Amino acid sequence: MNQLLIGIILVLGLGSYYLYNANQVLTANNAALEGAVATQEAAIENMQNDFALQTKELGALQAKSQATQPMDRIITQPILPRAIDLKEPMWYVVSDKNIEEFHARLTKEHGSIVFVAMSIPDYELMSYNMQELKRYITELKEVVVYYEKVTDPQALKNEPAKK
Repeated sequence: MNQLLIGIILVLGLGSYYLYNANQVLTANNAALEGAVATQEAAIENMQNDFALQTKELGALQAKSQATQPMDRIITQPILPRAIDLKEPMWYVVSDKNIEEFHARLTKEHGSIVFVAMSIPDYELMSYNMQELKRYITELKEVVVYYEKVTDPQALKNEPAKK
């Protein structure tokens, strides 16, 4: 019985020794894992701080890029065309009463003659067309002056502010 008791104590001692060694290995592994977890948590916190800073800076950069900024524009003013140099044509009023005299005078001055005739309503229509051309050119000139002012930086600085 003594030997049985010694065998049991020996088995219990060896089992305790084995469990003690296994516990030491597990404790070392646990300490290593806790260190790794702490390192990972620090890395995650650092990444979150970096992400928050990056988000903040990106938002500021977007706000800055979307803000309206005055741009200096350089628009070359076109050279205006030369003034119109119109020649005055000679107008003759010819009727039944003076056609013979008119024919003789023009034949003497120019040799042969060709008539371009126009009725009174057609003359009035031509006059109306000339007035329309004059109106159109005047309005177009105002548009050109407007764009000259808009594209001239000096004119914009000197212009009073509109409310």
